[in-house]
Amino acid sequence: MMLLSQSFVRLQSVEPGFRADHLLTVRMSLPRARYRTRADVVQFTEQVRSKLLGIAGVTHAAAVNVVPLNGYRATVDFWPADRPEPPAANRPEAHYRMVGPSYLAAFGVPLVQGRALDEHDTSSSEPVVVVNQTIANRYWKAQSPIGDYLLVRDAGGDTVRRPRIVGVVGDVKHFGLETESTADVYVAIAQVPEPSIQWLANNMYWGIRTVGDPATYRELIRKQIKSIDADVPASMRTMDEIMEVAVAPRRLNLWLVRVFGIVALTLAAAGIYAVTAFSVSIRTREIGIRAILGARPAQNLGVVIADVATPLLAGLAAGVLLSLAGAPALGTLLFAVDPIAPVTITMVSVLLLVVGVTAAIIGAWRLKSIDPIIALRAE
Repeated sequence: MMLLSQSFVRLQSVEPGFRADHLLTVRMSLPRARYRTRADVVQFTEQVRSKLLGIAGVTHAAAVNVVPLNGYRATVDFWPADRPEPPAANRPEAHYRMVGPSYLAAFGVPLVQGRALDEHDTSSSEPVVVVNQTIANRYWKAQSPIGDYLLVRDAGGDTVRRPRIVGVVGDVKHFGLETESTADVYVAIAQVPEPSIQWLANNMYWGIRTVGDPATYRELIRKQIKSIDADVPASMRTMDEIMEVAVAPRRLNLWLVRVFGIVALTLAAAGIYAVTAFSVSIRTREIGIRAILGARPAQNLGVVIADVATPLLAGLAAGVLLSLAGAPALGTLLFAVDPIAPVTITMVSVLLLVVGVTAAIIGAWRLKSIDPIIALRAE
């Protein structure tokens, strides 16, 4: 229970690579009959962006094919242009982000080197790409990749594109706060190949950054979208809501383990107390005989505690061994926490030991006040 609590706290402190506050996400699906080409999609995104930025309180708005933590995947094969093309089975894969102008500002993704993609990256301008820190570190080490070229082969495509790297951005947690950073490439929507544009049209997202509570902008944004195309559906969630969904399974696990942990610890303590108290109470005759033979109450108490402590310590030792054996299985539920926690094991063991010894002391203390003759007659 304590380990899962520590794990959840550490998970929530993970830097996701973007700013979730004041960010509203909108999902759209464009009618295929009217948005067949890249030019159609680009024109729509430009109109939507203009309308959204006209709303008081909206500071940035950008389209993208996938928002962080929503579980969707879009990948391309890639490799640095100055290296030979690797075999298909060993070809590196990057997560592909088709983004509109101001994407970095809208989602709060930090720019590490170079520049961001903007309005000047059009279908007629030089093909460019932005990579994340993972790619830069993996292939360029301490050098800068700015100005070098990347070869990109889109999924299911035969054409290899050769965009120039113009920027490096920070890593973003796309598939969970507990996951490792992935290789990501960002390309301007206006430079997305025609065969891939329908993927964006069917699954278009927007990130809209606001100065106030983003949830209060839902109806204003929906009206602006409908004014451009009434047939485009728009579902909205704040990024905070998406973050909550992302950590919900671990939060559920935490509460379940808390409940069952408290119940298990209570039952264990109650069981140890009851068994110990009973084992002491049935030694009434023995205590009486010891008293007749001259044993002092403190001596009787020491004997009882020693006899109780032996099986209790043996049981605790077995419990510790079982907890160590089950640590690997527990580790699958933890994040950045060692499943073998000496402090936690020690605290629980001491608690149960204190419960057992307390039961023995209480039981022996009651027996010391019994007249030895009466104790012998009771048997």
